[in-house]
Amino acid sequence: MRVNNLLGKDRKKQIWVNPTRGFLGDAIEFLADKIGKSVGYQTAIAKDVDRNIKANQGLNIFTHSQANDIVALAAKNNQNGHTYTSFGALMLNSTLHNYFDTTKKVEIFKDPGDSVSYPINIFKPWNWGSHGTKNFEEMGVNYFKQEVTYLKGLKCNRAISSQGWREKVMNYGSKDYFINCAYYTKAGYKRLITVSYTYQASLSEQVNVRMQKDKNYKGKFKDVKDVEMDLKLRMKRFFKNLILTDIDIPRMKKEGLYHQDKDYTISQY
Repeated sequence: MRVNNLLGKDRKKQIWVNPTRGFLGDAIEFLADKIGKSVGYQTAIAKDVDRNIKANQGLNIFTHSQANDIVALAAKNNQNGHTYTSFGALMLNSTLHNYFDTTKKVEIFKDPGDSVSYPINIFKPWNWGSHGTKNFEEMGVNYFKQEVTYLKGLKCNRAISSQGWREKVMNYGSKDYFINCAYYTKAGYKRLITVSYTYQASLSEQVNVRMQKDKNYKGKFKDVKDVEMDLKLRMKRFFKNLILTDIDIPRMKKEGLYHQDKDYTISQY
């Protein structure tokens, strides 16, 4: 079950489900939640959620799709130390921050191909993606990804292996990066460049608090995600300064294997 993968089987949890009433009924309810939160009106399920949020302290609340609108007003009314993670919302990020930024920053996940989060995708079927759910991969389901990047004009394969990366839910995660680039040498040989590096971090909120106090991190990194991005930027500088002295550029160009106009890109994972 995806919820167990996300939170762990032994973790106490509640699942709030809004049953469907058919397309027309769901559409009316959605509009009531969408417009209502701006004027203080709540549907029946929104009121139930409000009471539950008000009666508890320090919950980790995950909202998907319409649930973002259902929970929004309750989140703003009851700032009880809850943290929020939003998936596939039909809201601007600034609006999400307005409602869900209570005692801690809301985390927002949107698939670039989602037609709900980005309605323009309705007219771009070649770009269709998942409705918020793809981003659960980064919340605890171990995964392996591959993508293309470029290094010194070479087209390279980059593989990413993520284990136990559960953000606020699990306190530890690691990612392994592998980059492979092939080229011809001036002596006529085939050569393969292989670079690998690993990022490991504790993801507990206590670590973020300590970072704010540590003189080596204070003012430089807000949380461990900033540290991860710093590593990616450092690797980018490393690759930029790399010099290949034996590459046969004329042959690579002749065979269409040299991409002088392409630069190294930072991984989205």
